[in-house]
Amino acid sequence: MRNRSSLFFHSPFCERSDHPEGSQPVFLQFFLLELMQCINESKAPEKTPSPFYWTKSMPSYEKLKEHSLLLQYFFPSHTSQAREIEAIVQQEDKQLSLKDARFLFTKLLPFLNICKQNSPFIFFLLRHQKEINVLIDPGNLGTLLETLHPGGTDEVFAKICNYYQSNGYKNISTQVRRLTKRLS
Repeated sequence: MRNRSSLFFHSPFCERSDHPEGSQPVFLQFFLLELMQCINESKAPEKTPSPFYWTKSMPSYEKLKEHSLLLQYFFPSHTSQAREIEAIVQQEDKQLSLKDARFLFTKLLPFLNICKQNSPFIFFLLRHQKEINVLIDPGNLGTLLETLHPGGTDEVFAKICNYYQSNGYKNISTQVRRLTKRLS
């Protein structure tokens, strides 16, 4: 009998256990983007069929399924929670309801807690706060960030600005200030 080996066609990640430091937040960004896109696809009208299978765009739900298989490799300390998310995603059909997406987002909260110190990840959450607010039930991104960063929006603002300014992005503070003001 042959061992199950997964092929990943749509994920830029693989199932190895020695991912470089800093790859967890990047992976979680990909996962969240596909989760948000699944909600948008469920609202969109049915696409016209493509004449050849290779010309079809791959639905985000298929990408989300692949990402769910990889979750346990990126977060080995949370393997049981990752497998629970994998089981939920793998059992669903082609559409993901808003209720299911919200449930998945609540299951992802421990993973967000692991990535809370990563400034690019927090900036990603700020940039996508409109979509994330749809996933957070009840509350919004502001309340989530308050639980992740008890110092509030000032702490988030300072952390992101310090990171990006130390990397040569001098004019980022106005954009970050605008995004943090939207939280309240």
